[in-house]
Amino acid sequence: MIKIQFIMSQMWEFLKPFILVLMSKIGPVLMEAAMTAVTAAAASALDNNEKRSYAFDIIVDDLKQQGIEIGASVINLAIEAAVAKVR
Repeated sequence: MIKIQFIMSQMWEFLKPFILVLMSKIGPVLMEAAMTAVTAAAASALDNNEKRSYAFDIIVDDLKQQGIEIGASVINLAIEAAVAKVR
């Protein structure tokens, strides 16, 4: 029932572009890169802003090596999801 409510809600329309990217073949690659980057950043002595920038750069480099280019907003979403999972 909650899934149906979500799909029918305004929140679905808001998140739909991100969800579609995450559900594509890029999604698993992005999430693996994000988990690796966030874990590395968390283990560093950097402050929070530096950790975010460090993780972002690692993800961009990882994806570029695999021939994938995506928007910064999707990378930031992946970072947030990885941070939530690591906590």
